[in-house]
Amino acid sequence: TLEDWFVPVLFQEQADPQLFRRIPTRHTQDTTAQGDQRRFGKLPAEPETGFIGRSRELLKLQRLLRKHDYAVVRGIGGEGKTP
Repeated sequence: TLEDWFVPVLFQEQADPQLFRRIPTRHTQDTTAQGDQRRFGKLPAEPETGFIGRSRELLKLQRLLRKHDYAVVRGIGGEGKTP
């Protein structure tokens, strides 16, 4: 269900001393960069719905469909209505 999708994730470019007890050494940073290069191109699986970046809207729609038999998704072209 959509409730299972919400996992907090932190993305940052550099080490933040407030978040880490020990700042990574240059060797650790180089090793991490090499690992990132090897993983480049391995994207996460596409969501089952085909919608990307619409978690909040999909959750609202899922909850509405529990009470009602149908829903109308409308909007101007290019808003992301089609999966």
